[in-house]
Amino acid sequence: MFYKFRRYQVKKIILANIKKGHPWVFSKNLSSAINVFRHGDWVKLVDDNNNIVGHGIYDQHHPSIKIRLFHIGPEEVSLDFIKKKIIKTINKRIVFSAETNGLRLINGDGDFFPGITVDQFGSTLVLQVTSRVFYVLGRFVSSYLKKIQPNSNCLIKSIYLNSTNKREENSLPSRWLTKQKNDEKIEVTEPTCFYQVNINQTKQLEGILDLRGVRRMISGLDLRGKKVLDLGCDSASLSIASALAGAVQVDGVDKSEVAIQQNQEYCQLKQLTQCHFTVGDVFKEGLELIKKTSGDDPYDLIIFNEATSSRFSVMEFVKKDITWLHKNILPYLKTGGAFISISRQPRLILKDYFYSIKKAVVSVFADEKWTSTLLEVEKDHRIKDIFIQGQYLKASFWESKKNPFPRVEENSP
Repeated sequence: MFYKFRRYQVKKIILANIKKGHPWVFSKNLSSAINVFRHGDWVKLVDDNNNIVGHGIYDQHHPSIKIRLFHIGPEEVSLDFIKKKIIKTINKRIVFSAETNGLRLINGDGDFFPGITVDQFGSTLVLQVTSRVFYVLGRFVSSYLKKIQPNSNCLIKSIYLNSTNKREENSLPSRWLTKQKNDEKIEVTEPTCFYQVNINQTKQLEGILDLRGVRRMISGLDLRGKKVLDLGCDSASLSIASALAGAVQVDGVDKSEVAIQQNQEYCQLKQLTQCHFTVGDVFKEGLELIKKTSGDDPYDLIIFNEATSSRFSVMEFVKKDITWLHKNILPYLKTGGAFISISRQPRLILKDYFYSIKKAVVSVFADEKWTSTLLEVEKDHRIKDIFIQGQYLKASFWESKKNPFPRVEENSP
């Protein structure tokens, strides 16, 4: 066994959170007894009566999240228990494979696999570990996945993050569990869309599968003859969804030269000639970038694919970023147009997210009334409501009450 449990008696406030299903134990709620634990220790949590209430992993280096739970309940955790948990977790999501070959199989702390996610792209499984302290568990999970899915390729990516979600320089190199040569570019298909993902581009992996609902929503819009701007287009999945929905011009902008080149090559291969891509960072280059992209003709649909820059982790600056971006870009939206706003800031609460956007809408459109629709999180990414810290994705669709955006069914014969 790669772990040895050490007993720790929790306070009532921790016990209450555990019973509600929260996967984290915070440093402010721990007693001084935790100081005897070492970084990476597996912890058996008990109540006042020495009853087991859960198991987790101790992270000495994180400033606030000290124990991340692997299991809640009185059951003893063994290797067989972990194997059964892996199978049970995957089986909950494998039912979606009839619709797409791109799935999240293990959703990190939301599934009580601390610091570990497993995504399926075609026949390739990509396991990402967000901290060195969870690497041993990640290796075990990946090895067992290879046994239960022998025809799959498995890539382990160690993307270590610090307390502000910025990558650390000491991440271990990615490694394959298979010896044969593996494709780095994989095509993902969905009922209404397709796109290509480069599994060696970590940024693409972090923000692609969770946007399936946005792609589905775009497919329901009547974009025939319309012009679309996709800011932060990344792997261009939303650009492609717009083109497939009938858009005659789709302008994608991203600061990654590698992503832009791959998007151009892929869309050319798929004969999506209406898709055009430009390298640029709107937060640095400002409005000149949009003027160069749009010309004199405004857009029918604008997609803010990540409406905040990565410059700040302080929420006040993040909110200002959102307002600034929308306030400066929305003037390039046609009358009767609509926009989609996406944010992946985990510490940005929903109320502040909507307020920051609405502030810009009021500034740009004055007295015109707008409605917003919050898109549901995809089923393979959903977590318990109590775990608000894990609810990172916020995506909403905005349209004018007076001039609502046309849907496909409205113009169908």
